[in-house]
This record gives sequence, C-alpha cells and structure tokens, in this order.
Amino acid sequence: FTYTVTNEADIPTIVEVRGQAVGTTVTVKGKVAAKLKNTISVQDETGGIAVRPTSLNVNVGDEVILTGKLADFKGLLQLDSAAVIENVTGGEGPNAKVVAIGDINEKLESQLVTVKNTTLSIDSSGSGWINYRAVDEQGNTILIRDETGQLESLRTDGNYESITGIVQQYDND
Repeated sequence: FTYTVTNEADIPTIVEVRGQAVGTTVTVKGKVAAKLKNTISVQDETGGIAVRPTSLNVNVGDEVILTGKLADFKGLLQLDSAAVIENVTGGEGPNAKVVAIGDINEKLESQLVTVKNTTLSIDSSGSGWINYRAVDEQGNTILIRDETGQLESLRTDGNYESITGIVQQYDND
C-alpha cells in the first residue's frame, strides 16, 4: 500500500479520531509513548490511541503519521492493521500527565500518566504476568498489569511516591 498525505493540517487530532465510528479508516499524527507487548501507544496533545500491529518499525519518542482502521478490543479503542506513513525518529517520548487514580477514565486511554502516593498489592498472576492493585490515599483503586513479568521486584504492600504507565482497558479491568 502507498499512502500520500497532502496536507498534515488536515490530519484530525487523536481526540477527534476517537470520536469516529469503529470500522472507519483514519489517519493520526502523534508521538510514540510506549511499545507494549500487545499494542503501541501513540498520543498527541489531545489524547492517545492504541496501535496494532506491534511489529511497526517505530520507537518511543518517534513522531509518526499512521493510518489504519478503528477497532474495539475488549473495551480498548485501537488503530488496527496500522501502517506507517511518516516517521521522524530520535525524539523524546511525551511527558506523563500527573493524575489522581480517581480521575483515570476513558479520556486518558492509551496515554502516559503518573499517579502519586499509592500502595501496591498483588491482585492476580499467571505465567509471565502479574496484576497489581494500586490504592491511593482516598481509597481509589486501579489495576496495574505487568504483561511481561519484568516488574517482579516491585514491593507489594509498599508505598510508592509515583508510578508511571499507559492507561488501557481490558473488559471491565
């Protein structure tokens, strides 16, 4: 496939793309915030979106223009069967937004966020993954998923000044 973008000003923001119907072919521009096991997170100043496949030749900090079809997987809106139209490499990843656990919602989906003053405990685990339950000072909770099992050294039942990661959804988690 060959894609031509005639005017980058015509590319909608990610929040505008997120408002379009599942199944729509769209183009987005943003910075790569993370390359996770099952998705790539791309965000601009308005929002974020999960991107598949993860085999795309992009890295954290790259400024990319991508095209693909909007899809919903278990509650996570994603740009599926994505293709890279343009990639400006060598940049820095986006800054994390500092948010309260109680303020995490779908508007922050696929964005890099930091939560402060949390306590972790193990919620569940399996072969190569661990789910942690994070609780803030107000008693709000979120699930933190370590999809590769590389965070096993995290102290459970310990307090953390801050934790940074990508907001995603899987069913009702």
